[in-house]
Amino acid sequence: MRLLAFDKDGTPTLAVRRGDEIVDLSLAAPELPRDVPALLAAGAAAMERVGKIAFDPPPGSVRPAAGIRYWPPVWNAPKYLGAGLNYHDHAREQGVEPPKFPILFPRWAPSLVGHEEPLVCPLASNQFDWECELAVVIGRGGRHIARDDALQYEMLLKKHRTALAKLTTEVHSRFALSSSCLLFTLLGGPFAIVRGQRQFLTTFFVCFMPILLLYYPLMLGMMNLSKSGTVDPAWAMWISNVLLGIVAAFVLRRVLKH
Repeated sequence: MRLLAFDKDGTPTLAVRRGDEIVDLSLAAPELPRDVPALLAAGAAAMERVGKIAFDPPPGSVRPAAGIRYWPPVWNAPKYLGAGLNYHDHAREQGVEPPKFPILFPRWAPSLVGHEEPLVCPLASNQFDWECELAVVIGRGGRHIARDDALQYEMLLKKHRTALAKLTTEVHSRFALSSSCLLFTLLGGPFAIVRGQRQFLTTFFVCFMPILLLYYPLMLGMMNLSKSGTVDPAWAMWISNVLLGIVAAFVLRRVLKH
């Protein structure tokens, strides 16, 4: 899920990007805060609500992304701080040793521009510097924070990612478990033909036990990892079916061959 801010009648408005479309949060969820700092401060429940809206937006809240004008995603933060020479390898490439203490410098809100908006070169400069930066939005205030406690101040973002991972896992798991019925049929029918002369209970256990001991533990294990955000459910929830399909294809090929 990607949050963005776009211009709506001269006002910055939060939205969620969905491929070539955006979901206008001012229409989809007018009860939610209207900017990123307030949205983060509202807690995990607000971010989870945004995640659900991204998957199932209400009618009338979706519009094409083409043609919109972007604002900076966080256009009204109380402060913007940059860290100089914070990438040690990059600093050494320039022949500079990384500083023992971080070099911080401020940025002002009017100096920020939205995506695809023109950049204004100051008269005192004759060129632009192009860099890729990592931005972190801190959703919780604090002071004199110990190093070991620093990541707790990103807890709102972690909770949001976890909620979104659970929602995505739910979608993929439903499709994966539903399609497994077809794969069980493709495996069970040919397997019964191959072992048609054997005892029924022996054939049943030979076919069922690997499914019980391998397929379902792998499926449930990947489901837990997907919900925690450790792996991507887009492939993790399907790996059990892929392995089951390979076995089913092997048994079916054997039946067709003989």
